[in-house]
Amino acid sequence: MWKDVDKISNTTLKQICIHKSTTNSYHGYKPELLEQELDNFLSAMLMCTECDGLLREPCLTDTGYKCQFCLHKDIGKFDEIKMKAIHKLNCRCALKEKGCEWNGTISELINHSDTCAFMEVACCYKEFGCEIKRKRQDMKIHENDSNVKHIKLVSEHISTMKEEVKIMQEKFIEIEQKTKRGHEVEWRVNGVREKLKNNSTELSKYFYFGFYKFQASMNFKDSKKDALRVFIHVCKGEFDKVIVWPFDGIITLTLVSSKSAKRSISAQIKTAEYKEDFSRQLVGKSKGQGFRMAEEENLLKDEYSGSDEIVIRIFVEIYTSKLTQI
Repeated sequence: MWKDVDKISNTTLKQICIHKSTTNSYHGYKPELLEQELDNFLSAMLMCTECDGLLREPCLTDTGYKCQFCLHKDIGKFDEIKMKAIHKLNCRCALKEKGCEWNGTISELINHSDTCAFMEVACCYKEFGCEIKRKRQDMKIHENDSNVKHIKLVSEHISTMKEEVKIMQEKFIEIEQKTKRGHEVEWRVNGVREKLKNNSTELSKYFYFGFYKFQASMNFKDSKKDALRVFIHVCKGEFDKVIVWPFDGIITLTLVSSKSAKRSISAQIKTAEYKEDFSRQLVGKSKGQGFRMAEEENLLKDEYSGSDEIVIRIFVEIYTSKLTQI
């Protein structure tokens, strides 16, 4: 039932808890770590009926006490009093046979295992490619003796990162040059008369200005004075971590006239005046800013809603669209 956990991992729980191969998870404390041997009565009171280890996070079930991690589908009631009693038991370090002379209580054991000089640990340059493992007390010697190797590993890692950053920057610049200034989106909506009658709300597809993600919304209202409102919303996007916030620019919303550009109805948003609405969104989209675009009389004229369709153009000039993190 017991496995040589020292060969499995050097993490705290794997050093002080038992492993049950049928569940492949770590549960009760290893009873051989206790300084005193438990008599039959205490064993029955403090041992897990599932993994046979000393109870960790003890829970009372219909079939006896189990570690919280041994419950599986069982329903158990956590017993804090029993946990405190177990935490007061005296024990030794799991690495006593390797030279550690520490002893204390179960509650102190976890903290000790995080600092034990005899615990095998990975080199702090592991993420750069150093695969050496040593006892914690010997790791400093390795680090001092391997300065040149570690500097080389870090330099190679930095070179790789620089190349990746360069490629990313070039890609961002390419996208930015395509979309930064004079970018325009055209949004067509059909069934205007029915939408007015039903006081409908329409949402556009998502679109990008620079690296900023937006969505437009349109509110129809069966009202002579307030028939159409159009809003622009900042949305959570995939580039948000590497661009400047809040979004800074000018957004022009236009209800297009089929007769003449001069007869088109436009409104302009200076986003610097509405910083909260154009700040980074952690979820969803902002409440948005917009305008009343048309009264019912104008909206239903053929030049604006011929064939029962209207066209909204959204034009953006961006002041801040630059990378901040790379």
